[in-house]
Amino acid sequence: MAEYRREGTFEKPYLTMNGIAMLLLLIALIAVELAGLALIRRGFVIPAIGVAIAIGFISAGFFMLQPNQAGVLTLFGDYLGTERKAGLRWTLPWNIRRRLSVRARCDHGHPAATDQGSQSRRPASRDWRERGQGPSGIGGLPLADAMTGS
Repeated sequence: MAEYRREGTFEKPYLTMNGIAMLLLLIALIAVELAGLALIRRGFVIPAIGVAIAIGFISAGFFMLQPNQAGVLTLFGDYLGTERKAGLRWTLPWNIRRRLSVRARCDHGHPAATDQGSQSRRPASRDWRERGQGPSGIGGLPLADAMTGS
């Protein structure tokens, strides 16, 4: 445990497969399944079961990441890694996938990149102090006057 604290936390990249390639494979397997059942029928029963299992296995592993998102992959609670490539991705179906936003956020008035460009925002606590409006007490009086009764 001491080594973990000394080194800190880190992000480990995890290799997932291209989702488009797996989608094309899935479509091809569905076509084979339908063609085999339509043409061969009784002779295709055992292979049809195997192809159906493969279809279920492949279809359960898809996930989508948008720009400024990361996918955290875990297996039984153990961290496997992080995927940051946007788009349709595929991983083993038993890996649990969680999406996280990695977008820069405004913090204490410092500018952060947004969709409309860089904008500086001030915290609300600074705004009311500069306008001379404190938190209201009783009847709209400033809190200090409401407490003293003036």
